[in-house]
Amino acid sequence: MKKKTKFSVVVLSSFLIFIGCKKDEAPVAPVISIENISEYSITEYNNAIVVTIQYEDHQGDIGTTDPDEHSLFITDERFVEQDGYHIDPLTPNLQALHVRGTFQVTLRPLFIMQNDSIETTHLTFELRDRAGHTSNQVTSDEITIARD
Repeated sequence: MKKKTKFSVVVLSSFLIFIGCKKDEAPVAPVISIENISEYSITEYNNAIVVTIQYEDHQGDIGTTDPDEHSLFITDERFVEQDGYHIDPLTPNLQALHVRGTFQVTLRPLFIMQNDSIETTHLTFELRDRAGHTSNQVTSDEITIARD
């Protein structure tokens, strides 16, 4: 009986070591966060908001050479449609490299949709790589838009 228990412990320990040593798979989708937003209180049509996005991508396939192709998508909670922004490739010669860093995007001017003199919104950001993988979504704090 003791031999059987000893054998079972050895087999179970070997199995656990094998599973514990399994190489972690690198995520295929980019990961983003908002590092900075230049302004949270703006005048409609006048102030350009500059957003700094922090990114990490294990394949390095963020951005395109085609200026008509969008990689960054921003949703204003007041609208159904997303705005797309072009991002230049973040690796030289479109190489597959693990990259991390920041980039800035200047948003199109925001405006008030209703008849009010002040309106608020949140912006949600997501990044899509050349392979079609979509990053996590990150949402800004409240942004206030005022009439001039």
